Amino acid sequence: MPILPCIHYLLVSEFSSIILEVANCTLSRKVWKEGKKYIKKPLENELGKHYHTLLQGKKSFVAAKRLLYRNRENRDRRQEMIIARRQYKKIKYTVFKYNKRDKLEKIAHLENKDPKAFWTGIKKIISPTNDSSNNITPNRWIEHFSNLLNIKQNDSSFLDYINSSLPTIEKEMLGRGPLDDDFSIQEVQGCLKSAKNGKASGPDRIRNEMLKAGDSTFQEALRYVFNKILAAGIYPDVWKMSYLSPIFKAGDTEDPNNYRGGGSR
Repeated sequence: MPILPCIHYLLVSEFSSIILEVANCTLSRKVWKEGKKYIKKPLENELGKHYHTLLQGKKSFVAAKRLLYRNRENRDRRQEMIIARRQYKKIKYTVFKYNKRDKLEKIAHLENKDPKAFWTGIKKIISPTNDSSNNITPNRWIEHFSNLLNIKQNDSSFLDYINSSLPTIEKEMLGRGPLDDDFSIQEVQGCLKSAKNGKASGPDRIRNEMLKAGDSTFQEALRYVFNKILAAGIYPDVWKMSYLSPIFKAGDTEDPNNYRGGGSR
């Protein structure tokens, strides 16, 4: 590895390690809570007023099932359990049906006022019908995205175009333009402010929330790293790595061409 890229690799790697260490000591973590109350709460929030109707039907079914287990040879108990199970399934179907209807009524007025919020609500209500399960092997995924993201070795037209255009581009860039100026602290603060929360991190495990939680001293250090990279004209290799997940579009689920790559870095 050349000396200059090596220096920037160490700079970025050390800076990333510091961010992770500070975040690990200061930021709050999500702790998984076990127990029935934790599991039921999301369903209660989802169903609202219909939740207690569903819960009562489930309790009746569970009670009938327990009575049957105590005396499995009793035909009356078995019949009661079958009837309770049938009623519970009917209640469950009806509850989710009316719950979906209530949700549609709540967002109906948004169709003209706020179409984006309207269709977001529709997507949350309607479950996807496409089954994107497949038997594509990891080697096929690697081959597919390697061919998709890289230039073919036997196709030199693009490389010829770049080589022929470089002299002209270099002449035009003899003067120092606005894009060559150092990053200002206002630019760094603006980018941090516009970064969205809740996004997946890449292989470095640094999330937007970690960067946004830093104070002015951290922002100045971030600006220093960016300006060093800009001055060297070398983009760190550690920032080129990302997680790539295939997202199904349409068509045959066994064809890799019917997937687009969703990356997080």
